Amino acid sequence: MAQEIELPNGVILYDVPDDANDEQIKQEAIRMKVAVESDFPKAATNVGEDVLNTAGELAAGFNRGVGNVGDFFITDPINAASELMGSDTRIPSVSDAMGSMGMNEGNFMEPGIPRDLTRRAGEAGADALVAGGVIRRAAAAIPEVTGVAAL
Repeated sequence: MAQEIELPNGVILYDVPDDANDEQIKQEAIRMKVAVESDFPKAATNVGEDVLNTAGELAAGFNRGVGNVGDFFITDPINAASELMGSDTRIPSVSDAMGSMGMNEGNFMEPGIPRDLTRRAGEAGADALVAGGVIRRAAAAIPEVTGVAAL
């Protein structure tokens, strides 16, 4: 017995054999030119690939965060001082240098909210490491500044 199948783009296929699988239906619809590849949802990926893509996106976000921190503490003050002295000379930003090497590009995951959140988490990781280091150094300096000896 045959069945009717509605494709993701709304086209209805008639007389589809009951034993036809999704891939066969997809290929037949493309062959008949009633659908294109992008009309069909992407096939599920394996968990290992998803984990690697997420890790890659986190690493790219972390690299962007490192570049932003480098710009804040290194290149931005130098370029601001150069501007205050009346010079047009500027040093390239850390984030631009990293970007030119493809270190902060990412795009391992499909566009959307999960990718955006993963990228921001990576960027926040770099900020947290820097902030943690600053706080530790400040805390270590408290005995020197206050004159209270460490126990």
